[in-house]
Amino acid sequence: MEGAGILILMFLSFCFPSHDCLIVNVRANVDESVSAYYRQDILGNSSSETVLIQYSLADGSLISQLTDFRMSSQIVRILIPGEEELDQPMYQGLCFVSSYGGDLIPPEAVMKLRQKHPATLRIAEQDNGEIVQDSSLSLKRSPARLAALSTHLSQFCPPTQGNHILSSHHELFSILEKSNGPKISEVSQKNVENYELLPRCFSSKDPNLTCICSLRICFNWFPCALKYCSNKEGEGEHRCGIKTCRKCMTYRYPVRSKNLCHWDEI
Repeated sequence: MEGAGILILMFLSFCFPSHDCLIVNVRANVDESVSAYYRQDILGNSSSETVLIQYSLADGSLISQLTDFRMSSQIVRILIPGEEELDQPMYQGLCFVSSYGGDLIPPEAVMKLRQKHPATLRIAEQDNGEIVQDSSLSLKRSPARLAALSTHLSQFCPPTQGNHILSSHHELFSILEKSNGPKISEVSQKNVENYELLPRCFSSKDPNLTCICSLRICFNWFPCALKYCSNKEGEGEHRCGIKTCRKCMTYRYPVRSKNLCHWDEI
């Protein structure tokens, strides 16, 4: 119970109206006929070279993305409330580690963001499409090993009960290659054998059989690039705004029971 309280506190809104934090209202659906929206917080930190994005869903799930520019890594953290009638734990804490793909403006630029009309409903200019990541590897819990991927990882995804840190061989290789870090086997281990042969949870008939769960999340609005305009007098350019993007990720990973993946229906 204590571990759950600590993790829940970590997911509470970290953003208060300030000069370094941007609070925006984001349209939840691309379809303009649907008016659902949510509040999203974006925080840049030039000292730690990180950008943090966070929002919550109507079902109580909390989504956070930490981009570590220093280590060229990105961590998506998801807290999912359990359903007692399905004999699920009070929550699931999932962290997915990926290499940073360069689709976000730097922390110092995030810290300078302002909005003239805070109540405006934000819709991204560009859809960056879908990314699928098979995360068959579990990261080892040693803070020193996790620091090879991000020095913030052990605090962002604390080793509490029900909290898992997952990734893939491809993503870990991309991160460690840039930093000349340790071998992949030193920071991770296989969750299961023969991951590729496991059934999808939605098609599994046995609730006690290990299966592959699929979890899809979206970041519907984020500053993905800086805009530059030509100077009116003389040559050169000056910064004149931001370009905004949308992206969705589907994470696939093994679970010991389909009851831990009740949302996976297709």
